[in-house]
Formats: sequence, structure tokens, C-alpha cells
Amino acid sequence: MVTEIFYYSAKMNCFVCESLRTRYEASEEGWPDDAKEISERWYNYLLLRQSEGRTIVSDEYGMPVLAPLVVNWPDKAASLRDDLLKEAYAAAADWRTELEIEILSDEDKEKLKLTMRYISQLKALKTGDISDQSDYDAIRWPQPPALTGLFPIAENLAGEGESAAAVG
Repeated sequence: MVTEIFYYSAKMNCFVCESLRTRYEASEEGWPDDAKEISERWYNYLLLRQSEGRTIVSDEYGMPVLAPLVVNWPDKAASLRDDLLKEAYAAAADWRTELEIEILSDEDKEKLKLTMRYISQLKALKTGDISDQSDYDAIRWPQPPALTGLFPIAENLAGEGESAAAVG
């Protein structure tokens, strides 16, 4: 049974394998000058744990170890809020055009009003002071208008139990 020989480069924060060494050496980047051999068992363990939400970094000796994944919680919340806003603006786009050219029905005017109220609530959410997962999980996301199929991201949040009071 042939087993692969794995190496880790701290400078590149990547794994390389012996079977591809000639290709690495022929490439522009070349074979990493700091490549250190690691066992196949350690390699597999690191990859498994990485898939479970950890990250691989180098220790003081240039060997790969696991570390907690660092999450920028304010950015994560702002990104989700931005996605929800894009979704809401897309839902309202046709209605806004129809309103401008004065062909929007009264029923659709009400939908537009509910959607714009939802957009205002999303814009009012402050994400800069979220410092950890507990703060993130405590965000009370506004509930989108009950217009099935127009807000799939928001509807997914509601399915996870993260939404708050309904717009209306």
C-alpha cells in the first residue's frame, strides 16, 4: 500500500504532497522552502476538524495546528442585513416603477408600503456593536411582509426562529 507524504508550509499556510513535488518545483511558486513533513494521520485529522468549523494555523515551530475560527461578528451581521436589503429592494423594484408611471394597483401599493416599512426596519438595525455569537444570535431581525416567495433569505431566517415582530 502506497501512502502519501504530506508537508506543511507555514509561510503559505498550505499543505503540499510529495507525489506532486516535481510539479511544484516546475511552477512559478516552486516547492515551499519551509515545507515540513507531517504524518498522513495528522493531515487527515486537521482537515476533518477544519470541516467542523476550526481553522489551520502554524504554531511557533511552523507546524500546523487547529485554532478557533475568528468571526468578525459585526461584519457577519452587516452582510446578512445587506443581503436582506438587496432582496427587499429587488422585491419592490417593479412596484416602484409601476408607481412612477401610475399603473400600480391599490393592492400592490399596499405590498410596496409593507416592503418599504420592512426596508426601513432593516436600515435601522445597528450591527457595529455586536461583539460575539451571543450578540449575533440575539439580533431581532424584522419579519418581512407576508408575501410568499419574495423574500427567500428572510423566510429562511424565520424558519430558523431568528425573526422578530411582523411588519405591519
